[in-house]
Amino acid sequence: MPVEVILAVIVFGAFAVGAMTGFGSVVLALSLGALITDIPSLVVILVPLTLVMNLPLAWRNRTHINWRLLFRIILPLMLGGMAIGYWLPQFFEEQFLKIGFACFILLLSGQALIKIKRSLSPRSKEVSSASLPSKRQPYVIGIAGIIHGMYATGGPLLVYALAKANHGKAVFRATLVVVWLSLNSVLTLAYLIDGRLIAQSASIVLLAPAVLAGAWVGNWLHHRVDEARFLQLVYGLLIIVALILIVQSL
Repeated sequence: MPVEVILAVIVFGAFAVGAMTGFGSVVLALSLGALITDIPSLVVILVPLTLVMNLPLAWRNRTHINWRLLFRIILPLMLGGMAIGYWLPQFFEEQFLKIGFACFILLLSGQALIKIKRSLSPRSKEVSSASLPSKRQPYVIGIAGIIHGMYATGGPLLVYALAKANHGKAVFRATLVVVWLSLNSVLTLAYLIDGRLIAQSASIVLLAPAVLAGAWVGNWLHHRVDEARFLQLVYGLLIIVALILIVQSL
């Protein structure tokens, strides 16, 4: 089966999951896609594709955006970190990038599965999750920016850094959509300037319909699937994929 077809299936499934749960599309697409191609090329393909889904979402939820939080805290720190992350991959071999990404996925998935298990436990009273001391928040957001610049997957760390403040579900979701739209627009422009976007333009055009179809299916499934149980399967799959990536790289 051609690599392009496999990537289309992966992108369709990943963006369906992202539309259904509100996050995870790039993490899932990059994890599975890294099994068949190199991470730097895949990131250049996936970043512009996120704009296809995030632009209409940002417009639809524009009244809920917390502009103060966006411009005073998140974007300055994330952009600074992302500038570092954008340049780092050129200094490392693909093997190191895959192992580093796989370790990040293992940590992310393991913590997520523990949290889901606790939330599903009959004894769980949903005590507030571990919060981040405010003094460390800027550093964690900056690291999230570095990871986003390298792998376009800084979301989990950013959510962790902001989890302590109660922004409200609608405001938090709308603001994060604009964060990804802004950061990925900057990355897309950077890829255009350095020539990598042109080199992957054919793949981006071919995969765009898979993004739209996946987003439509994900929205349709949103109210029809038990999200917690489904996420258990997704994170379980990510752990398996991360272990395969480590073995493959070694």
